[in-house]
Amino acid sequence: MTDRAGEGTIINTSFNFIYSLPINIGDIITIRLGSQAGFVKKIVDWSKLRFGDQIDPRRGWIYQTQEQQGKDIVLYPDFSAGVLLNTSKIENTFSFQGGIAVHHIAEPDESFFGSTSSSPLPRKYSVHGGVTYYLRSDSTGDISITSLLLFQKQEEFNQINLGLTFQRKKGFIGTYYRNGDSFILSAGIEMLGARFAYSYDATISKLGNPKDGTNGAHEVSWGCVIKHKKKKLKFHPVLIPGF
Repeated sequence: MTDRAGEGTIINTSFNFIYSLPINIGDIITIRLGSQAGFVKKIVDWSKLRFGDQIDPRRGWIYQTQEQQGKDIVLYPDFSAGVLLNTSKIENTFSFQGGIAVHHIAEPDESFFGSTSSSPLPRKYSVHGGVTYYLRSDSTGDISITSLLLFQKQEEFNQINLGLTFQRKKGFIGTYYRNGDSFILSAGIEMLGARFAYSYDATISKLGNPKDGTNGAHEVSWGCVIKHKKKKLKFHPVLIPGF
């Protein structure tokens, strides 16, 4: 995944590998223990940054900065883990999913200044849950509506997301609200063994500024699931929204 901030001033690229172990409890409940190991590459373009010593009171930005500049690239590993509980369809009407996760377990150092300065990435804690209501379920596929709740905490910062998703067979559309900050619209489809999705994050807080193009963000994602041909154990499917 690649994220470009400030018109490419900072580019964050991450590669992640995810593994999960399912544990069945009876015929309805499945618990999955998950872990994620990844590698992150951060690039900063110092030429696009502006500092206070570059300003002339009358002529504006004309001076070269004397501020210390660090490395252009930072590389570090990143690890996360979590637990997911989900149910199969109950009376063919609804299912439940919920879980907890810890991100950036090792609190990696993101500093561009090496040993002269440290900038650890704080751990992030997440709690999420949702209920899926099946409007129709037959051999042609499910039609369902899913309500979602996500709470995240990183140091003193808290965030709550509320969402509602409509799914028909292999496609979905959804809308989400992040407390006091933004509305998110998303859509996606699963085809040819892959899942494609698009989302737009519309900022409604004071952080957004339509004049300089910072009032929203676009995201395009692609995912592929590799299935084993030989199955020695029988597991219950994880019934979670398709996004």
